[in-house]
Amino acid sequence: MTYLEKQIIRHFNPGDIIFKEDDPGTSMFIIQKGQVEVFKINNGQKVVLATLKEGSVFGEMSLIDGRPRSASVQAKTACACLEMNQILFKKRLGEVPAWMKSFFLILVDRLRNADQSQGADNPTVLGRRIVFLLEYMLKTIEPDSDNRKTILWKETAETIAMLMNLPEVKINRALNKLALTEVARSEINYEKGKLLIVEKPELFSRYAAYCKEQFLKETGNPLITEFETMPKEELAVLNCIQTMLKQQASANDFPESYFDEQFKTILGRPVEDFEYIIKKFKKQGILKAKMTSDSEKLLEVDRDLLAVKLGAGNEMELFHKLEKRLAIQ
Repeated sequence: MTYLEKQIIRHFNPGDIIFKEDDPGTSMFIIQKGQVEVFKINNGQKVVLATLKEGSVFGEMSLIDGRPRSASVQAKTACACLEMNQILFKKRLGEVPAWMKSFFLILVDRLRNADQSQGADNPTVLGRRIVFLLEYMLKTIEPDSDNRKTILWKETAETIAMLMNLPEVKINRALNKLALTEVARSEINYEKGKLLIVEKPELFSRYAAYCKEQFLKETGNPLITEFETMPKEELAVLNCIQTMLKQQASANDFPESYFDEQFKTILGRPVEDFEYIIKKFKKQGILKAKMTSDSEKLLEVDRDLLAVKLGAGNEMELFHKLEKRLAIQ
């Protein structure tokens, strides 16, 4: 190690983030002492790709091709790492034959492509792909008089397994999970064998579109977002208002005092805790402040806007539940 290299030893404590995925990459690291974890965040969960020990190198791909970091790195133990910046790296690379420099660039490109394909093994991603392929197959089937779509179980499982290059047992497991949801069920037909019956084709088609949108988001493709997760507190407020409406015949407005009282009864918290949500719904026209001739303050509910907003929130809640249920190992 040269004198210059000795001056650029970096020390990290356990848990320190050395760099994050998508950070610009201007240096690489050689572990002198300790261990680090290489990881990605998939669907809000940390997925560890590798644990590197003394003598290992990381961060080299960005240094070679100048592109952002392909993963995050965190110190697992106390670490000492030699950080090699572009100046020092180019100095070392100048000693390498030209053909080897080209080899490095090709190798890095292949490693990046491999990194991008790793998400295909994520249980949630696999579940989404099964849903999308099943929806594609269902498009060729006409609904029956009850607006249900029926498809042969075994043939479907075999086709999806072949297209995804997965064991058929995994596809059967996912279809069995789907058949236990409110969207679909299974049935034995003594002539045709086991059937998958999609009870709500339109809802399933919406869920397949959601799966496609999530895939496009995670692969960095630009698109107009159709499905947006609603914060739990917003959905709770909408359900609370809906409950209040059901408690009265056809009136669309409430005295503010009654509104405040019901919030505490139904949600167990004062309305002040949700003031920012109330303001948001007023801005969207779901709620409107009014005043009677006796100067009593009222809140009026637009039932149509409430139904649309509540429907979207409940739909997303269902999609998240389906996503968890249909994740396959």
